[in-house]
Formats: sequence, C-alpha cells, structure tokens
Amino acid sequence: MITNSTISGNEAQEGGGGINIEDESDVSIINSTIYGNTAQEAGGGISSDPSDTGVQLSISNSIISGNTAPQGSEFSIDDDEGSSNISGGFNVVGQNGNSGGFPAIATDIIPSGSTDTVLDPVLRDNGGPTQTHALVEGSPAIDAAADAGLLTDQRGVTRPQNQTPDIGAFEVEQFLNPPTSRLIFTPDGDGGVRVTVDAFGAFGSSVTGNAVYDPVGEIGPAGTTFESGVAFRLTEETFRFFLTAFEIGGSGGLEGSEFLSSTDTNATSRFQIGSLTFELDQTVVENFQDGQRSGSTLSQSYTITNTSSLPVEFELIRYFDGDLDFDGSLRDGGGSLIRDGQQILFETDGAGLPETSTTFIGLSSIGGSPIAENRFEAAAFDGLRSRILQGDVLRNQIEGDGNDADSFVDAGQDYDITLALRNLFSLNAGQSTSYLTSLFFGSGAPEDFVIPNPGTGETPPAAMTPNEMPPNLPQVPTMQPSNPLARFASRPLFEEHRLDQDITFEGSGSPVPQSGTNLVPPNPLTPTTLAAADASIGDLENAFTHALERHFNTTSANAISPELVEQKLRAADQIQDVNPALLYAYFAESTPAIAEAETKAKTKTLVASTDLTLISQTPTDSETTNSETLNSETLNTENGESETLNTISADAQCLSQQSSNPNDPLWQF
Repeated sequence: MITNSTISGNEAQEGGGGINIEDESDVSIINSTIYGNTAQEAGGGISSDPSDTGVQLSISNSIISGNTAPQGSEFSIDDDEGSSNISGGFNVVGQNGNSGGFPAIATDIIPSGSTDTVLDPVLRDNGGPTQTHALVEGSPAIDAAADAGLLTDQRGVTRPQNQTPDIGAFEVEQFLNPPTSRLIFTPDGDGGVRVTVDAFGAFGSSVTGNAVYDPVGEIGPAGTTFESGVAFRLTEETFRFFLTAFEIGGSGGLEGSEFLSSTDTNATSRFQIGSLTFELDQTVVENFQDGQRSGSTLSQSYTITNTSSLPVEFELIRYFDGDLDFDGSLRDGGGSLIRDGQQILFETDGAGLPETSTTFIGLSSIGGSPIAENRFEAAAFDGLRSRILQGDVLRNQIEGDGNDADSFVDAGQDYDITLALRNLFSLNAGQSTSYLTSLFFGSGAPEDFVIPNPGTGETPPAAMTPNEMPPNLPQVPTMQPSNPLARFASRPLFEEHRLDQDITFEGSGSPVPQSGTNLVPPNPLTPTTLAAADASIGDLENAFTHALERHFNTTSANAISPELVEQKLRAADQIQDVNPALLYAYFAESTPAIAEAETKAKTKTLVASTDLTLISQTPTDSETTNSETLNSETLNTENGESETLNTISADAQCLSQQSSNPNDPLWQF
C-alpha cells in the first residue's frame, strides 16, 4: 500500500517512470501524487504488467498527471487473465482533457487544462520531513477526495482542512498568493520540449520546473535546466537582480506580475520594474529541417516601455545554467558561434569541437544598443551567477577554451557550465523597445546549426538558383565564399529594400556599372556611379566590399573576418532598416573600432582619428547622386612604417525604400 506519498522526477529506461508493477502482489495507492516522471517506453507515471494472474491494482484519491513516455501514455496496463486495474475513484488523472490511459470512472477528474492548473510543478520544501508538490489555487483536487481515513497529509498537516479532504499527498491549509507559472510545450517525441515558465520568464528545476527535452534519435528525454532567467540593473546602480517571482541564487522573489493568457505553446504576462513596464510573450515552436522535426525553440519576447518623464538607461543579462544529463553527467561543454549575425552561446552535452555531433542548447539575445565589450561569458557554476549579481563585468571569454581559438570548451575540459549574454538599453520618456531572447534545443553539430525562421521553426533552405526561386521571392545570387558579405548576403537585409536613386563613390571601381553583374574595382582613381536602373544585388554587394577594401587597404578585404563584420552590422536593431546600397556608410561608423581590433592582431596601433567628411547629397538636373570625400588616418606599423586608412561618415541618408508595388519583386529593376 502506498499512502501520502509523492513520486516525482524519476526516469526509467523501460516502462513505469514513477511506479513499475511486475510482481505477484496486489497494490493500493491512496492519497498520493505521481507527477513529472518519465519512461522510455510506456507508462510515464505507472506501468502495470503483473507476472501472475489475479493481481489487483487499486488507485484512489491520487493525482497521476504530468508524466511522459515517448512510446506510450502516462498510465499503462497489461491485464493478465484474472488481474484487474481498478480506479477507486476521486483521482485527478491526465491533463488537457486526456486521461493519459487511465481507466477513469465517473468520480475521477480529467483536467481541461495543463498540469500547472492542478499543482505546483516544482518539488519544494512545503513543510514536513519531505518535499511535496503543493496544490495551486483553483486546483480541481481541492476538497474533491473521499474520506479514506487518513488523519494527516504527507507533511503531517491535518486532514481535512475543510469539510472534504484534498486529492493527492498535499492538503491545502490556506493560500498566501504564491507565485504562479505556466507549462508550455511542443508535441512529445523526438525534438519535443516541455518548459514551465513564470511571468517574468524564469524557469529551471530550482525555480519553476525543469525544461525537459527529447533529442532526435535514440536518446530519451531528460531535464536540461537548473536555472534560467534575466538579470536587471539600472545603469547607475551597482548590483543586479533576477527577474523572477521565485529565486535564482537568492535573488528574485518579485511580486506584481500577472499572466494575461496561456495556451499549450504560449504564455503572455505583464510586470513592472520601477518606471519600466514589461509585456512578455513566451512561445515554444517546433523546428524542422528537410521536413523532419529537428528540435524546438523557446522564444521570450519582451516589450519594454519607459512610463516616466525622464530617460532611463538599463542593462539585461540573459543567464542560463543548463544541466544536460543525456550522457549521465552534468559536466558539459559549449562555446560561441555567429549565426545570421547573431552571437549564439552553446551548451553541449560534453566538450569538443564545434563540428562535434552532440545534444545542445543555443542561447541568443537581441535588442538595445550594439556592444562588443563585456558582451558574453561562459564560466563555471556558480561563480558566473555570483559575479552577475555583484555587478561585475562579463569577460568575453569561454572558460576551458585553450589555444585553438575555436571559442569552444576543449575536449576533456568539461565542467558545470553557465552562459550569459548582456544587452544595453536607453529609453527616452514614453519610448518603447524590444528584447528577444531565445533558447534553441537541438541535436547535431553546433557548427551546422541554422537559426530557424521565427514563427514557423523551419530551417531556411540553402541558396537556390533563379530557376528554383518561387515566383514571388527576390532572386538572390550565391556569392563566392571569400566575399565578406557571403555569410549574410541572402538574408532579409538584402531582400527588403530596393535602390531608387543613383549613388556615386570615389576610389577604385569600374567606370561603367554592368546590370546584373559584379563591379570589379580595377582602378583606384576612377569615380564610379552605381545607377539605380542598372544596379543588381551583386553591384550592391561589391559596393560594400569596395568600401571595405578602402578601409582595410586595397588588398585585404577578403581577409576581413566575416564574423567580425556580422557582429558589427547585426548588433543594432536598426540595421534591419539600413539601405544595402549604403551599408558601407553605416560600416564607417564602426570602422575605427573594427580597424583597431583587426590591427591589434597585426601588431599595429591605431592613431587618433581625423575628422570625418560628411557624405553630401548633390542634386543634378536628372538625378540625385551621393558622393563622398575621403580623409585619411594613419596606422603605425610595428617597424614604424605608415599605412593609410580611409574613412567616411556615418551621416549618409538612406537612398532606397521598399517597393510600393506588392507584385514587383524587389530586386527586378
């Protein structure tokens, strides 16, 4: 007989994640809670397959909910002749209108919503000698059990507190407005994820509940997250704190949040920090590659509004402490890669090269002002978390990465890794901004990871030839890998704008633009006009490449790190609205910082910049041109020789706009 017991968080390689019945004995389960267990085969909560006839299983006044099994349901029975599996009634079974395989009778309750409408998904110290899952306010288990003669619950609290006892191992005394959470999930099976989030966006096994991920392949589902949340600090303050109704490292316990709506895959909420109002949309979607599910993504999108009459500056640090237990060890690896201009920090189920196939979670954060210093860090628990709370800077390093410079923890250097990404914000009175942080649950080599399309989860296909292009999409040619733009030439940045005016630049370039072909810069002294009527995407790409050549000497453009270019150009939200024909003008704004980073590697020292000459717009009788005049600044090499670095202004105006004709492909001129 099992009474007043909580069976939670167990895993079985075969059947019966919580309880597996195979012997000849009768089993009775009374006023118990069976939640959050996992089996590789059938019966995530209970599997009953007695070895003899005449065996009876009876369950009453109990909760069997929130258990998972990829090959079956929460409750699995295999009746031998003469055996029986009997509901004694007054149970809460399954969720979302599904009994989970339990043979429910009239007095059993099948919740219409998810499990978090029944109980707190986190196993906590709620008093008594052992941890329990507390019932949440409004739970259908409250005052819904039959009198089984039990005088106390699992903790020793008197039963019943009201006229009728509660279902499960926990008897409610009174509610003190405990923090709430919501379970959101993608379908079970390979690539599926289940995560319980609070209204601030925090989660984890020590917070609201684990994020359980089922990798693609033979590996079964397992928990992935100890702590995950966003740390906040006003710029003028010293210490940071985590945004959570629960606690992360002793920080949090915030009040005033509320959930506005929730479904199986989405939860929206709202909260206030000082004069800043946060509206949060948390969504999980399936990821697909070549039509097959490859994983899942959790996206947490914050809309932040300054409701005061004064400007507010603040920072957000996305912190993630994963515990990928798929290999039976909490010692993991990870590193940093640039994908679609975004920096992605990875935690992998074991250390190794970026091309090593593994189970992984990728972390990204987008929003605010572009920053390069103190942007990221991967370091051991709980040192990184402590330094975040103390207000220390992030070190822009991957702890455990040796001299190979691949920005990944070296094989054999596994540890309990934690990740952090920092974003800075400045809001004027009444202004709003967006902050998007995502977790990508996947399998395979991090090097091969491609960010899925938002909302669909579909991995973007490889570049297509013009004949393969759908009729309503722009034709984007494939570029040579050596071109610094190759990594992002086919991104929406180059698809959403068209050139509506000519642009003239001085320096190397072909004197006559050729429609649909690349401009090769053979002559450093010949001015070139890029005509709107003739411009192809290749022309625009090469106009930018041409500018890079001028900034990094005429022969070094192809040696510029694509990751560095992407990091600078994609860091700012506003880059999405920049005219591709004038990308090089935007690039000039970051040139000194990039040049300094590049030249330090070549033992050069950047001397103070000269004044930048404005790019002037000079209307003519028939067209508007945009000419630039170049000044120079000097780089002193180690041996004392001087080299010239040309600069242009960042004040150029956007000369293109999106096509007003929806039937006009944007890159057909």
